[in-house]
Amino acid sequence: MSKKHPKMVVPAERNKVPKSSTSDAPPATVRKGLESLFASVTEPGDTFIFRIFIAMLLFADVILSKILIDVIPYTEIDFSTYMQQVECFLNGERNYTRIEGDTGPVVYPAGHIWFYSLMHHLTEKGKLIVDGQHIFLIIYILNQLIVFETFRVSNRASPFTIVFMTCLSYRLHSIFMLRLFNDCVAMLFCNIAIYLMVIGGRRWKLYLAAIFYSLGVGVKMNVLLFAPAIALLVFIQHGFVTLMISGILAGTVQLILGFPFLTTYPIDYLTSAFNFGRVFLYKWTVNWKCVPEDLFLDRKFHLSLLALHLFVLLFFATFVWFRKYGGLFHLLFQSKNVQIAKQDILMILYSCNFIGVAFSRSLHYQFYSWYYHGIHFLILTGKTSIESSSKTLDLLGFILRPVFCFALECCWNTYPATDFSSKLLHFVHFVVLISLLFPAKQPKVKKS
Repeated sequence: MSKKHPKMVVPAERNKVPKSSTSDAPPATVRKGLESLFASVTEPGDTFIFRIFIAMLLFADVILSKILIDVIPYTEIDFSTYMQQVECFLNGERNYTRIEGDTGPVVYPAGHIWFYSLMHHLTEKGKLIVDGQHIFLIIYILNQLIVFETFRVSNRASPFTIVFMTCLSYRLHSIFMLRLFNDCVAMLFCNIAIYLMVIGGRRWKLYLAAIFYSLGVGVKMNVLLFAPAIALLVFIQHGFVTLMISGILAGTVQLILGFPFLTTYPIDYLTSAFNFGRVFLYKWTVNWKCVPEDLFLDRKFHLSLLALHLFVLLFFATFVWFRKYGGLFHLLFQSKNVQIAKQDILMILYSCNFIGVAFSRSLHYQFYSWYYHGIHFLILTGKTSIESSSKTLDLLGFILRPVFCFALECCWNTYPATDFSSKLLHFVHFVVLISLLFPAKQPKVKKS
């Protein structure tokens, strides 16, 4: 009987690795790498990636802004009037009703006069327009840096958000570098104050925020639209004493800025610089070309908008902003201070300002700078509970958010404004307002 020899094993077969383990590994690794990269760009959380994006964007923005200044002609609107007003002041005039230019008397607080006095000196009485544009380029880049760093600290915005904002901001570039409006300066001070409030920490940061906020108000009063949210946040997080000290600091800044006018013609200064009853021209309105001019100028219409503004503001303060902290009344009447999350602070501040803009009795083109970053932040980062209910709706929301941003930009770049552009602007505002009422569910903070 013949012996059965064991089958020889070929070395190649012995060392053979299953096909699937080698062929699938590289694609899986690549896929995971791409997913990780996509997540780092479209989701908040990676500080290193975010700061790289900020640095690259600002560098590119400086170059593009320089090209913009060199290629697109400067448009004279108010800058020459600012210079004429400053000359009246520098020549010794202290009666605010007599400080005027081609477009009329000065209607801004004293911070406006002080800043444009500096511009008057740096641009040889306003003759060196290009130098002035480069100064506003610096202001623009500083403003962008502060806002983007605030977004990073809030841990709510992604690098995609700041890329999208920068690429979409032709009108914002125009307001800063082709028009030299005082809105730009006011918003720089305001955004510094917002950043200091968001990073929190020691009380001196809050007091410094009060000073910068008051400097913003001292240049233009639109910054007051943030005031209700600021007051509530300071009181809830730090108490009544801190709120009072902050208020005293802010008031002191106003006294210092207005000192030359308050000590000579105080009534004229206060009634001119802080005039809440100014009448705007229908020609320049961006948001109300959808109504007849006689209605636009009607005082009853103005009072109706003010009433709506106050009602919506009160509703948000009571039922929306502090919902996950137990509600406004719980926070107001408890003995302990509560720390509000950084992303919630930013959302509350931006939505407070947005509500004021949405119910404004007139918006001019430069007013876009009042809420440009805020409304894009609310649109691009404010996921609703409806979107969170399914992946399909989440994807749809991801697609629609940039669409609403484009629609907003179209409204502000339509000149002159039309019936359709005004209606579209109100529609976008309405959608943003409604979306703020239904945020994605977040874990509630335990009541103390």
